Amino acid sequence: MGQPIAFLITFTTYGTRLHGDERGTVDKAHNQYGTPHRPQDDKLEAHRKKLMKHESTLISPAMRRIIRLTIMEVCETRGWRLAALNIRTNHVHVVVSFHGVRATKMMGDLKAYSTRNLRNANLVAADENVWTAGGSTRAIFDEDGLWRAVDYVENEQGSDLPEE
Repeated sequence: MGQPIAFLITFTTYGTRLHGDERGTVDKAHNQYGTPHRPQDDKLEAHRKKLMKHESTLISPAMRRIIRLTIMEVCETRGWRLAALNIRTNHVHVVVSFHGVRATKMMGDLKAYSTRNLRNANLVAADENVWTAGGSTRAIFDEDGLWRAVDYVENEQGSDLPEE
């Protein structure tokens, strides 16, 4: 297959999709593309909710603007080609091309700088978690896959959400 030409990176906000959720989740035993997610488990979800340090984080219009500008700036500064970006209320999709950088590093940088800028704008408390640990980094190996990922991010997420 060769080296990926881009990645579809997805990360969720804190507490919005706990293990046991009816939509299914990914964990170490349920993480292969094309295989089932971890199934719904109401008891596990309730247990995970009790472990939360604070309420779940939802992205407001003001937060959405900061996150968008931050991701654009990080990509420009690092020389990463941002092909698509969609910031929803509880997750972020990014399609990005790169040279010699691990996708997990890119995702970590996007989350860290977004968190820092949200805190600097007083939109998130210093002790508040914004994101869940980890996320999804799907490799894209050809132009057709790249255009499918861009279409998914730009056209299959529902209507555009407002920014302030």
